[in-house]
Amino acid sequence: MSTINSWTTEKERLEVIARGFDPSIKLYTTDHWISTTLEALLYYTVLILTLGFVLYDRWRFRHHFARTFANYHFYPEEWSVDTVLRVLPHEARHTRQFRFFGFWIHPLVGLPLMTIVYTLFLLPVFFAIGRLLLEVDAEKTAWYYLYYTGRVDIQYIRDRSHSCAASLSSGNYFYSTPLCLANFFYSRAAKKTIKELTGV
Repeated sequence: MSTINSWTTEKERLEVIARGFDPSIKLYTTDHWISTTLEALLYYTVLILTLGFVLYDRWRFRHHFARTFANYHFYPEEWSVDTVLRVLPHEARHTRQFRFFGFWIHPLVGLPLMTIVYTLFLLPVFFAIGRLLLEVDAEKTAWYYLYYTGRVDIQYIRDRSHSCAASLSSGNYFYSTPLCLANFFYSRAAKKTIKELTGV
């Protein structure tokens, strides 16, 4: 059931926007059974792979983070339309990445290969370089779209590059890369994006 001011009150309009990025995208809330099942699988997989070293707050993960599974997007129900509009370009890029790994057939076809690259290459914790590169690519794509649609400015891109690097190297992403490495890639992407957008 939709809550007041929830993005779900404009789900149809948001899906039209989302399908402008990829025609297969479907939007759901993070309490959808597919999302909660994936959440449980992820939690126990990480628990086993890290021998209990890495744990995360499943409630916080469900209510503060979007997640993409091929062409399925899951957003917290309490998020506003504006919040979803800011995050959607990033998640839509992930769907395009799934499609790329599926040889452009369908995002679901790319699920096995994308999962391997995102979660394991090279190591799931500290050196998940694949995850870093895919996240930087998704964020950079979002910056262009958000800037050209007037939703963000240049300072947002600078600030966002730092916050993304900090998040990716934290427990939010299971300590996937060292902070120095994340900062290097995000800062480089931000500088290149700003130069292309402003010519400076």
